[in-house]
Amino acid sequence: YSILLILLPTVPAADIIAPLTAAMRGLNYMKWAVVCDVTCSVVYFAGIFILVPRMGLTGTAVSQVAASVVQALSAVLLSRREGLYVSGGGPAMLRALAVSVILAGGGAAACAAWGLPAAAACIVLAPFLLRTAVKRLFLFDHAEAEMLLEMLRGRPGSGLVRWALSLER
Repeated sequence: YSILLILLPTVPAADIIAPLTAAMRGLNYMKWAVVCDVTCSVVYFAGIFILVPRMGLTGTAVSQVAASVVQALSAVLLSRREGLYVSGGGPAMLRALAVSVILAGGGAAACAAWGLPAAAACIVLAPFLLRTAVKRLFLFDHAEAEMLLEMLRGRPGSGLVRWALSLER
């Protein structure tokens, strides 16, 4: 269970990595996508060799978290270099990555310390934390939020997305 809690921050990192590396590959920036992947592998395997002898299986999970965060940072920075998004997107993505990893890590630590009650509290609080983060980090301007909602129109969960983006009507 503790290994899964340690791995929890890799989920938000993957949410940032996947679309950026897919855009890189789709726009013929394959070399930068490969750099992101190789960077991830180097950090992971270096972590394995350094941490596993000291921490055992937990060291493997810590290595994966470090590799995911480094890969996400690489993807954001290389995407910015190649102009794959407007100038304001990079800082917003980095803020989103930092907050996501901190919240996931904090939630994992709370669950490890306090068990099931903390897990239930994290599940209940997650939508409110999402809404606050989206609002405070200025991830979407009104036009972008409306475009996202238009793509989701009529699909399950679109009401939750509208609420999270603070666009209730």
